[in-house]
Amino acid sequence: MDKPVNGSLNPFDGLEDDEDETRFPEAPLHERPPPNQIEQHWKAMDSIMQSKVTDPFSLEDFRGHLTSIEKQIIKEKPSSSGRTGDCLEFVLSENVIESVYVFSTRQKVYGKEVRIMLLRFFAEVFSRSAQPVLIHQQVLRPLSRLLRACEGTRDPELSSALVPLLHHICILMQENQSLLDLFFINAKVHLQSKFLIFTELVLHMHEVSDVGNRARDALLLCLSLAAQLPGSNLSRFIAVDCNFCQVLATGLSALYSELPTSVEITLDEWQSVLPVIEGAVPELKRFNQALGFCNSVLQMAPKVVCDMVLTLVKEGFLQQVLGPALFQSSEDAATFATAYLVVFLGQISNVALMREFLRYVVVGQYDRAPVLSRLIQNISSSNDKLCAITLELFYVIVDFNCEDVMLELLLRFAPFEPIFDG
Repeated sequence: MDKPVNGSLNPFDGLEDDEDETRFPEAPLHERPPPNQIEQHWKAMDSIMQSKVTDPFSLEDFRGHLTSIEKQIIKEKPSSSGRTGDCLEFVLSENVIESVYVFSTRQKVYGKEVRIMLLRFFAEVFSRSAQPVLIHQQVLRPLSRLLRACEGTRDPELSSALVPLLHHICILMQENQSLLDLFFINAKVHLQSKFLIFTELVLHMHEVSDVGNRARDALLLCLSLAAQLPGSNLSRFIAVDCNFCQVLATGLSALYSELPTSVEITLDEWQSVLPVIEGAVPELKRFNQALGFCNSVLQMAPKVVCDMVLTLVKEGFLQQVLGPALFQSSEDAATFATAYLVVFLGQISNVALMREFLRYVVVGQYDRAPVLSRLIQNISSSNDKLCAITLELFYVIVDFNCEDVMLELLLRFAPFEPIFDG
C-alpha cells in the first residue's frame, strides 16, 4: 500500500498515490510568506525549547512565535491543485506541533500555560484555516496526546481553552462525517476512552457559563451526527456505554433540589402567583436551562438515546423528586412545587417529554396515592396561593387539548348525576 502524502490520514479520499512533486505548479509569489519567515519563528521557538522556561518573558516570546506560525497557516490558501501550502508543509515536515506538545510535558513551571497555547492554536487553525489541517498525522497525533493529557480536567483555564477546541472538532465532524473515525474507537477499549471528545464535554454539560454553552452545543452536534449514522456504534455508546444520559437526568434532580421551597412574596388581589415566583427565584433560570437542553436532546438524538433519557427522567426525576415535592405537608412548599411544575410545562416543546410529564400528573402515583387526586384536593385548600396556582396548573393542562387527559379528568372526577334512578 502506498504511503499517504505528508503523513495524511485523509478519511475522505483514501490514501493518495505517490506523485512527482514537480507536476504541481508553484504558488504565485504574492501568495507565499516572506522568505524564511516561518523558519525563523521555528528556530526561535526551538531555541527556547532547548532549555526550561523559568521566566514569563521567555514564555511570552514563545507564545509570540507560535501565534505568528498560527497566523501564517490561517492566511495561507491551498493551491488550485490541492497541494498543501508551503507554511503548513513546513510545520508538518518539521513536526512542529509534536515538538511543542513534548515541550509542554517537560515544563514544571509553565507546562499548563504551554498546553493552553497549544489548545488555542488548534482551535484557531481548525476553525479559520482554508486548508484541511486535521487530516494530517503530524497534527492528529499530538492532538490526541494533548486531549489525553487534559482528560478529566477541572481546571477553569484549561477548560476554557479545551471546550472551544472540542466544539470546533464537532463542527468539522458534522461537516465531514468520516472524521468521526479519527476520534471514535470501535475496538474494545475502556468505555469512557472510546470517544474522549464526547465524555469530556459531558463534564461541562450543566455549567452556567460560555464554556457550558459551548459544551452543550457540541454535545448536540454529536447527537445529531449519531442520528445521521444509525448503523454506527456511536448511538449505543452515548445511550449505554457512557454516562451522558445519567448525568442529563440526575442534573435535573440536582438542580431542582436547589430551588427554594418558599419565598416571602406579597400579592395583590387576584394576582397570579406564577410571575411573582419566577421573579423571586433566580435558581429557576438554571433549571429551565437544563430542562431546555434535555428538550433539545430529545429533538435531535437517535431513538435509543431518547428512550434512555425518557426512562431516566421518569424514574429518576418525576417519581423520585417531583412527586415528593408535590406531596409535601407544608402548603407553602406545595405551592412552590406546583408553580415550578407550571413553569416546566411551559418550557417543554418535545412531544415525548411532555407526554411523560402529563402522564405522571394524570395517572402517576406517589406512595400509592394518585398525583391527580392530591392536586384536586389542593383546589379546596384554605391557602389562597395553593388554590390559585393549582387552578392555573389545570388551566395549562386543559389548554393542551390532549384527549387522554380530558377523558381522565371527565370520567374520573366530573360530578355526573345518574340519568336513571334505581
